[in-house]
Amino acid sequence: MRYLNRWFINSYVSIFLLIVVISCNKSDLVGPDPKDSYQYFPIEVGDYKLFRKVVYSYSGKKEQIDSLLVKEIVTSKTENKNEIYYTIERQVKGKNDLFFKPETIFQIITNLKQVIKAEKNVYTVLLHYPVYLTSEWNVNQINGQEPKIAEIVENGTLPPSLITDKDIIKVLGDSTNNVVSYLVDCHIFAKNIGLIYEEKTDLEYCQESEIDNPDSITNCTGKKIIEIGKREFITLLEHGKVK
Repeated sequence: MRYLNRWFINSYVSIFLLIVVISCNKSDLVGPDPKDSYQYFPIEVGDYKLFRKVVYSYSGKKEQIDSLLVKEIVTSKTENKNEIYYTIERQVKGKNDLFFKPETIFQIITNLKQVIKAEKNVYTVLLHYPVYLTSEWNVNQINGQEPKIAEIVENGTLPPSLITDKDIIKVLGDSTNNVVSYLVDCHIFAKNIGLIYEEKTDLEYCQESEIDNPDSITNCTGKKIIEIGKREFITLLEHGKVK
């Protein structure tokens, strides 16, 4: 029974990862209407969102899976000229926890042109207005780091667990998939809801060959066997107002 359960878990994980890989590719769907731009990131004091976060960690071809609940609550806001600063409290609940516990506090800054996330003294541009298909911007425009381009891409096939499959925009940052590595940075926003899905993947594949290691019983080069890395999937479960 133990081996049967392990087989079931591995099969489920493989299917889930396949769905997510498909979700962050491009296809041929119609893009968003620019006049609805600001509706893709609504935010007000008292808003809360509950996410499920699943993390897959890989080291030496071994896999570890962790899952937790993440709650984000908009606790306050201040206005400065044409910008609004929202304070967000993030709470987490692990599988062995009875209650949510505070994890961190960060800010969301909105103006007529951008939505900016400020966390751990790093400012990143989540959205740039107006939103339309093929729109591009530099995520690191404010923080001075190496430029990183994000693009609004076609929706494609979406994970079935999403809270909605209508009126969404998909923002794709890093996207690399070859025999050496797999890199993805993907955010999905829903109209009148905001962020509903996030994927961050950074994997390195095994490159060991018989020439590199004559004692190796297998040649893993080009087989996309994960050597090291991490995959994070964050999916919105519910949203509303704090009572």
